[in-house]
Amino acid sequence: MALLATTDEELQRRLGLWRELIQRGGPQGVAAAVVNHKGLCLVKGGRGIWRDADRTVPISPETHGLAVGIQLTGTKYADDLYDDGVIYHYPSGMTPTDDARDIMSMKGAHAASLPVFVVVKRGLLRDVHLGWIESWEDEAAWFSILFGEQGTTELPLDYPEADFSLFDDTPQRSLSQVASRPNQRAFKVGTFARYGTRCAFCGVCDKRLLDAAHVVAKKDRGSDDPRNGLVLCPTHHRAFDRHMLSIDPQSFDVLATSDRSLEDLGVTTRNLRESRAQPHPDALRHRWTT
Repeated sequence: MALLATTDEELQRRLGLWRELIQRGGPQGVAAAVVNHKGLCLVKGGRGIWRDADRTVPISPETHGLAVGIQLTGTKYADDLYDDGVIYHYPSGMTPTDDARDIMSMKGAHAASLPVFVVVKRGLLRDVHLGWIESWEDEAAWFSILFGEQGTTELPLDYPEADFSLFDDTPQRSLSQVASRPNQRAFKVGTFARYGTRCAFCGVCDKRLLDAAHVVAKKDRGSDDPRNGLVLCPTHHRAFDRHMLSIDPQSFDVLATSDRSLEDLGVTTRNLRESRAQPHPDALRHRWTT
């Protein structure tokens, strides 16, 4: 196996593998043998992240190599696969050292502007996407990956206050299309990056039990700007959507707006002023007055 001298050579090699995959009938619904290490070597065995250290160490700043492909089996975090990309959670199935090397290999692929092959298991077949790592969040322990044949700039996680837009003016879609709206993944990533991995109302901090919730709802044309969001557990997400809870836009007090008390609703955070971040005042004011 010829060793690589530059990241551009590896880029051209991966794009060539993508073209070959298409020639073999892909990228959707291909046999597992086509994508595994005996075929195109996009992934290997049961590893979630395949970093092909032997080939990529020479172009990696570390000794762990650069990620080439990742596998999604659907057994964990199935809701984080979207039409336009995936939120890929950090591995935790190998030894701590191997997991750390796999994570660094993903960050290295991003630094080298290299795509990774995202292989989705679908029964005996595999769907393959060419993905580009936009960003990662160590606290939430995930990577945000955009699908497409072209490279991408980093997903913005900081937003100038003057650029806030409360409403989304794109045409509304049918209910059958809501689950695949194109900004859903970016909204989730940005909301967790802004607020952290804790429910704003009760402090639950397991990311598997947390949602990215809209302050002004999508059905009311609320935008997917993270400043129109909150991180909530499913119970308080439902209560918030049903207007059983509200946030005073002046004091940031959390208030019960039903016949139930905050204690009844399991709310332990009574004011959001000391939280890591707060929703945009325009979002809170609009919700408060409607």
